[in-house]
Amino acid sequence: MGDPRAPNGASASSGTEAIYTRVVDPEAKNLEAISKAIDQHNANCPYPAAEVRMNPFEAERLGWEEIRGLPIVPDDSLGTGRFRIVCSREGEGLEVEEVEAVGTPLETPVDPR
Repeated sequence: MGDPRAPNGASASSGTEAIYTRVVDPEAKNLEAISKAIDQHNANCPYPAAEVRMNPFEAERLGWEEIRGLPIVPDDSLGTGRFRIVCSREGEGLEVEEVEAVGTPLETPVDPR
């Protein structure tokens, strides 16, 4: 029986090399990046994060209303692929801390066979 990880049941010892690529869902990558930014903010600020702002196109494309209990607020001032964590102290007239992250495009290799 062939290697279950090898394409078409090919044997791993048959000399046929299988190339495996890990495809990560762009939505999962966004969730991870935003979650890390929220954690970074909360670890470095005594005031918790209050909301996540992102480009309206991105917010609509993802279809999320909130992430980790924080509302997602469309913001025309942010370009696509960017988001901003808004600090809860913003409403207190104190200096606003912004954490902005840039997503990286996801390239998926195509097997030419």
